[in-house]
Amino acid sequence: MASVSAHDPVRVKLPPELRAELFDPSGWSDVLETFARTMRVGVALTDSEGHLQGACHNPQPVWSLARQARPESDGCSFCLLPQTPCASVKDAIQKGEIVTVTDGVGLAHVAVPLLLDGSYVAGLMAGQVFDRYPESLRLQRAARELGIPAQQMWQVAIGQTPVSRATLHMYGELLQALGQAFLRQRYGVIVETKLNEANSRFRL
Repeated sequence: MASVSAHDPVRVKLPPELRAELFDPSGWSDVLETFARTMRVGVALTDSEGHLQGACHNPQPVWSLARQARPESDGCSFCLLPQTPCASVKDAIQKGEIVTVTDGVGLAHVAVPLLLDGSYVAGLMAGQVFDRYPESLRLQRAARELGIPAQQMWQVAIGQTPVSRATLHMYGELLQALGQAFLRQRYGVIVETKLNEANSRFRL
């Protein structure tokens, strides 16, 4: 496998048909759903630009409440009110490492880059959790901007158990190991299937 420097990232150009099959959200659903529910975080598959591929698995309460009020996100799908423009997946791919971000509401997530044959092809995000006890003023401002009753947002927020950044990073490492193993397995199965189909046609 070719090595990739964190300062010299590569984005492999997969044929559209192969990319679509590799990252078919239905194929990733079970493994991501299991991880999300086990670790009690929201998890999503993304392309190399950070755009969600399929649904978010196990969405967390405050994130879900905000998305009901404002379904569309102008930037990072996991950030509700980013303090600065968030490009966590692109940053993770650029640096070649897990990136942790906390938005203006106090919700944190990790972005994990995925490699295939030494090249960056996609990402995973996990989180939508508070990395410390929720702050009342932050939530009040967010509630006003999102058009949600402040008391409702506060009650939902205090029901979430905070997860430290260190623990969230550990979740990211586990998700990266799981994602890489699943991606390699999926790629191997697809390639083997295509080779068998080609050999069958050749014998005919």
